Amino acid sequence: MQPGRYTLRGKVAVRQGTTLPAHLHRAKGEGRERARGVRIARALAATLAMSPPVTLNRRGDAEGGDVCVVGRGGTLVLSTTGDWVERRFDRPLIDDAYLQRRAALARHLPCPEVLQVREPNVFREELIHGRHVRDAGPSAPAHVLASLWTAAATAGRAADVGASQERSLRYRQAIEAAPWEQLPRTLREALNPAVLDHFISDVGYPMSHGDLSEENIILTDSGLRVLDIDPRFLGPRPFWFDPITVMMVDPLFHDLLDQSAAIASIAVALQHGSGQAAVEMERVQQDLRTLCALWSLARAIGVLGNAELRDARPWTPAAARKLRAHWEARPKALV
Repeated sequence: MQPGRYTLRGKVAVRQGTTLPAHLHRAKGEGRERARGVRIARALAATLAMSPPVTLNRRGDAEGGDVCVVGRGGTLVLSTTGDWVERRFDRPLIDDAYLQRRAALARHLPCPEVLQVREPNVFREELIHGRHVRDAGPSAPAHVLASLWTAAATAGRAADVGASQERSLRYRQAIEAAPWEQLPRTLREALNPAVLDHFISDVGYPMSHGDLSEENIILTDSGLRVLDIDPRFLGPRPFWFDPITVMMVDPLFHDLLDQSAAIASIAVALQHGSGQAAVEMERVQQDLRTLCALWSLARAIGVLGNAELRDARPWTPAAARKLRAHWEARPKALV
């Protein structure tokens, strides 16, 4: 860290005189509505809102950062003058495989360039300047959602089908092994064997961000960029996983499903195109309802939540509660 006076609030230290990038201030410091009531964007933001500031002096490195954020599993150091971000994980996660997966993601979802790998748990990337989707105008959410679906569909069509077969088989086996009699009736109605063929077995598995939300999407002059490429989540998944994740976790995008422009872009991604707006909207909403059901079930049993190819977790009351919470969080247009 650079020498100087720092204001410390909770788990964030900011050098006095430093101006936070606008998108970071929005993501870390503002509450937003979630499905299960009103939540702060992260526990960190709650700490910021509740903790009194503490001022401290620090002797440091003139070439160091001027903002430090301590989070779950690691630390984030930013240099707003040097335009870099240094990510420090609590265990060695940065290797050639991670860099290759990240490069694969960047082919369809542009992300910050890795500048330097300093240690197996530390790397620097470029600091991206841009606008949070909530600050980019009323049309920005629809633009972001359309861009995500278009990028995902393109990557899915380009994915190696052979490399996807093992994952699709494991995912399908895990989903079919779930205790269907214990699942919500409306979720069971959204799923059937043909659906599993269409959206699990017969689709490409491109590289997926795995934890996408409005907090790590920013708009720049050159287009959409995604941040927080976490090696614990980065991995191949069905092409629809990232856009459905955004739609499930961010109410900002829920109302778009009643808009024909958003539906049209999703229709192209899902390979619909009847030319009849009413028919197209009905078919797309039916597919989205199915994908929300698949997403909810997969997250509850843990087969899509991690970068690694893992067996499903045992079905427990906690998994059942998690499933119900996910499913009930789906956009109102899909209820």
